[in-house]
Amino acid sequence: MNLRLILKNCFQGIRFGILFLFMLGAVGFIWSQLYFGGVSLNQLLFHITFLDMQQIAQRWLSLCLIFIFTICATFLIRQKIWITITFIFLFCGFVGCYPMRVSHLNEETPVPFWTQLYLSFQETSLYDKNYVVPELEQPLPKKSKNIIIIFAESMEKTFGDRAYWGENLIPYLTRLGNRYTTVEGYEHVNGTNWTLASQVAVFCGVPFKTELRDKLGTQTEGFIPGAVCMSDLLKQAGYRTVFAKGAYKEFVGTDVFVTEHHFDEVWGRDELIASGYATEADIGLTAFGVNDRTFFAFARQKVTELSKRAEPFFLSLTTLDTHFPKGYVNTGCVEKYHDIRDAVICSDKIIFDFVEWCRRQPFFKDTVIFVLGDHLMMEANDVNKDLALYPNRRAYNVIINQDMGYPHVIRKPFAQFDWGATILDAANIPTVGRQLGLGVSLLSDTPTLVERYGFPALDVEMIKSSKRYRRLLLVPKAAND
Repeated sequence: MNLRLILKNCFQGIRFGILFLFMLGAVGFIWSQLYFGGVSLNQLLFHITFLDMQQIAQRWLSLCLIFIFTICATFLIRQKIWITITFIFLFCGFVGCYPMRVSHLNEETPVPFWTQLYLSFQETSLYDKNYVVPELEQPLPKKSKNIIIIFAESMEKTFGDRAYWGENLIPYLTRLGNRYTTVEGYEHVNGTNWTLASQVAVFCGVPFKTELRDKLGTQTEGFIPGAVCMSDLLKQAGYRTVFAKGAYKEFVGTDVFVTEHHFDEVWGRDELIASGYATEADIGLTAFGVNDRTFFAFARQKVTELSKRAEPFFLSLTTLDTHFPKGYVNTGCVEKYHDIRDAVICSDKIIFDFVEWCRRQPFFKDTVIFVLGDHLMMEANDVNKDLALYPNRRAYNVIINQDMGYPHVIRKPFAQFDWGATILDAANIPTVGRQLGLGVSLLSDTPTLVERYGFPALDVEMIKSSKRYRRLLLVPKAAND
């Protein structure tokens, strides 16, 4: 075989490899936008970075079809070099101009891919000017309250709009909102728009950025180890801290994050089954996790156990049944629409029943309960896509605290990272300045970042890079001291 033939074969192999990667990127990009609905660059990069075996197993058919289609298309396109070059230019142009969303609320002014990529390499002074390392006020109050947070998967106030849906899909959660305290003015900023990102924002007072990607996963030493989070502070204050979710606790590194930040107990799908709180028959959403009815039966037992301990407790619960694209309808719930609206109606009652059960327990008078929609629902089917047409979508929230007057509505623009300081404030565990990270207590008069910057400007700043963000959130605490 002469040198010319060897070089020709090498060139063709390289050209095929490059074209295959571009084709895989094109098909994968289009699939992700169709499957998840509009997502930001931050969210897309995170899930690519943290594609674990569980996600591959759940979507194996889609991924196989993408791979097969990519190989076939690559063989067809590679026949002529000018076709290859044309395709690459068209692909770059398509992706570059694709109007990816910064958040779920600014569809009128979506930001193109290349603009988001460009902004992600720009430095922002936002963290230098506004990030506060949280500290507990000293001395600590003699009496603080137990804390229960319910992260309600994809739960929006939108579902309570009778005029839009023909009925109120969440009548029971609406009743809670009318009976207790709610905060109006939620803005869905970049870095808080999927479950783990939302929980990082609530617990640590910062958005979740793809600058964290080198510190994710079970192969790493930690998960944002430089951040001081709500659970860290509560542990300092003598709380028993418990994190529980119906899905796998390992999903996208959740177990690494909560273990890093001083949760004494971490419960997920496998732990619930192994401990006898659930069985394989209780697995609901495409084998991904335990259904909400069984999960809240566990929550009742766990909170009863915690309430009998001498120390106060912090219990974080994450629901699952209303996860896109179709959700899961528990046994005993009526299937009226045969789409995710049935799961929303069912979850509404299950969450309400748990709160009402708590209200009848002796520990209730010493407990604050927050029910928070973790993020807005992703637009992965026709019902969800209808949500994109709804103006001013807002995640659901309610604060249940006997020390606050009822009913009460707080009106101020805020983001998910303001909840951490608010929760500590409500539980009588005040931080210095009533602040946590970028967040401030919504029970105080301190203006939030959304108020100070305005939502669109703040959303863009969240895309940008920050040396302080990397230093504080990637470098272990000891190295920052």
